[in-house]
Amino acid sequence: MLNLKVLIILLVSFSQAEFFCQEETDLSNSSLLILRRGANMGNKRKPGKLITETDDIVQFKVFDARDTLFVNKRYVKKIYYSDEIYLFERKKFQYKNAYLFNFSWGMSSNHGSLQASFTKRFPSHLELGLGTAFSNVSFEIPIVGDNPIWVSVSSLPLYGVVKYHINEGKRLYYLKGKVGISNNLKPFNADQISNGYMWEAGLGFQLGGGRKVRHYFELSQYSTYAKGHLALADINNAPADVSFNRTFYRIVFTYGIELGKK
Repeated sequence: MLNLKVLIILLVSFSQAEFFCQEETDLSNSSLLILRRGANMGNKRKPGKLITETDDIVQFKVFDARDTLFVNKRYVKKIYYSDEIYLFERKKFQYKNAYLFNFSWGMSSNHGSLQASFTKRFPSHLELGLGTAFSNVSFEIPIVGDNPIWVSVSSLPLYGVVKYHINEGKRLYYLKGKVGISNNLKPFNADQISNGYMWEAGLGFQLGGGRKVRHYFELSQYSTYAKGHLALADINNAPADVSFNRTFYRIVFTYGIELGKK
């Protein structure tokens, strides 16, 4: 279980990272006003305090400005409200309370997966959702007196997602877990295969941004199960039965993007 020990060491180091990195100040209870072209009010991205909002007018106090803006709603492209985001210097923010889409690519030795999920992030630092993926894992079956056989098992897993955010910084650190069913697809050289479980646990960090897109990186322990049967011929072309019953463990590196409010 060397992989598990490595992951535990990384987890402990990761959980302490917040104490050794200096975050930019959270501009508490702040909103971000995004103006349309033609507003003629200088920079189109204005951090500040939302004072009032009606069907026609937005009254907004911009940081480091003497006057309060009164903006016609037709010039307002969007407003990121203070209960939706953590706002930081240089107009960077992280979502605090929002529905989010995530798309990612995970890589490991003899393993790869494309993943998509839909989650809800809560102000309590918790994030819950559902996901699916196209995943592939390959392994070798040794054959006495012959070359080994490579088996490639693809799957379309369905799983639940839970994330816990350790901090509220511009660089957002979190712990993440997934659990579900594998929905294995029959390999071309197998005549049967059964479904099994899948789970994944790890840690990651997400970069803050000034737009709806966020980039994140993860390191995790992945496991899945497959049981199947191969109908082959031996070196004398006689029928040969080969069965496998495997639990797979992989350390996976993942890059992904998060999409929030338009």
